[in-house]
Amino acid sequence: MYNGPDPFLNGVTAKWAAYLQTLPDVPRTLDAILDRISDHWKAQAWLELHAAEHGPALDKAMARWWRVARQWKSPEELKQIIDDIESGKTKTVPASEVIPGFEERLAELAARPQAERDADMQRAVDEQTHRLDQRMAQSQAYLAALHKHAADEHAYLAIQHADQRKRALREPPHNK
Repeated sequence: MYNGPDPFLNGVTAKWAAYLQTLPDVPRTLDAILDRISDHWKAQAWLELHAAEHGPALDKAMARWWRVARQWKSPEELKQIIDDIESGKTKTVPASEVIPGFEERLAELAARPQAERDADMQRAVDEQTHRLDQRMAQSQAYLAALHKHAADEHAYLAIQHADQRKRALREPPHNK
């Protein structure tokens, strides 16, 4: 495990920390982290960071999402990677060279009865639907929290404004 001077890398393997240090840096701020990750994960990150509030829990959540942000590819970077693969600039290898037993496993799956494959597909669709429902609930919680914060800020500003008006009515005007 990495146990160096960078607290945002503590808790990951030394090899992973070394890899992360080769990636473009992301400022260690909430805005920079949320700007870098996809909209798909912003609600999850925001909820985790907000729930942590302060102290070691917040440090840990910030480090986790900073590491995700550091690895995240922008749409432009992804397009360039795809273009490089399609043009032959980036060399690729068959899955069978990377995943032991890949072709055998593929043949086993193809040999299964269609009803079993359909049931597997339906389970996968159901799981994906469940995950999407969870993300929608997280997004709704995120929006509700934002609305609450906005309402709290509005109420705070209204109180400040009322206090300023009261002080202005009590204090005589200053003559120069």
